[in-house]
Amino acid sequence: MVKQVVKEESLCNSIRGAAGKTLLLFLYIFLFFLKKHFRNLLRILKVGISTQHKRVIFKKKNNATTWQEILEGCLRREARAQRQLFERYANFAKNVCLRYAQNEAEAEEIASDGFLKVFDKIEKYDCTQPFEGWLKRIMINTAIDYYRRNLHKINWSDLDVASQVPYSDSFYKDDYLMNITADEIMVFVQRLPVSYRTVFSLSVVEGYNHNEIAEMLGISESASRSNLSKAKAKLQSWISAYVVQQNEITHKHE
Repeated sequence: MVKQVVKEESLCNSIRGAAGKTLLLFLYIFLFFLKKHFRNLLRILKVGISTQHKRVIFKKKNNATTWQEILEGCLRREARAQRQLFERYANFAKNVCLRYAQNEAEAEEIASDGFLKVFDKIEKYDCTQPFEGWLKRIMINTAIDYYRRNLHKINWSDLDVASQVPYSDSFYKDDYLMNITADEIMVFVQRLPVSYRTVFSLSVVEGYNHNEIAEMLGISESASRSNLSKAKAKLQSWISAYVVQQNEITHKHE
C-alpha cells in the first residue's frame, strides 16, 4: 500500500515537472515572438492613432460655422459670432470707408464704429436681402456721422453757380483713366478736402443725387453740386499730371 502511494506521488511529480517545462517552453516562444514583431506592433498602433487623429480633423472641418449660424449667434449677442462676422466682412467694410476717409487709419476707425452699429442693429437686418448692401449703408452712414462730429472743421462751399468750376465730364468717360489703377485713383480721392471727398463718393461712387446728398449731409443742393464740381476738377488736374509724368518715365526707359 505504501509503495503504491509512493509510485503515485512520483508519477504526479513527473507530470508536474513535464507540465512546468512545457509551460516554460511556451513562455520562451512567446517572448521570442514578441521581441521579433515588437516593431511591427508599434507601427500598427501608430497607424491606428494617426487614422483616429485624421478623423478628428475631418470632423472639425465639417463642423465649420455657417453664415446662418453666425447670424443667429449675433442675434443672441454672442461674442464668438460677432468676431466671425467681423473677420468675414472687415475688408469689405474698410474698402467702403476708404472712399470717405483721409487714410487707412481713419477708415479703420470708421469701420470699427460701423461694426458696433451693425451688432447693435442686427435684428433690423432683412434676411431676404443681401447682407453686403445693408452693411454698406451702415458704413456710409457711419462715415457721414464721423464727419458731422467734425462739422465745424469742414468748409462746405455753397456756390449757386457750380459751372464756374471748369472740368470736363468726358475725362471720366474716355480711355484716359485706363492708364491708372483703381488704387491710384483712390489715393487721389483721399487727397481731396473732406467736403469734396464726401460729396464725390456719395455722388459718383454710391449714385446718390444732390437732393439726397444735401439731406444726408445737412447742406444745400447748390453746395452739393459745387463740391462735386470742385472735386472733379481737382481730380482731373491731379490725375492728368500724374499720367503725363508716368508716360514720360516710361518713354525714358524705352
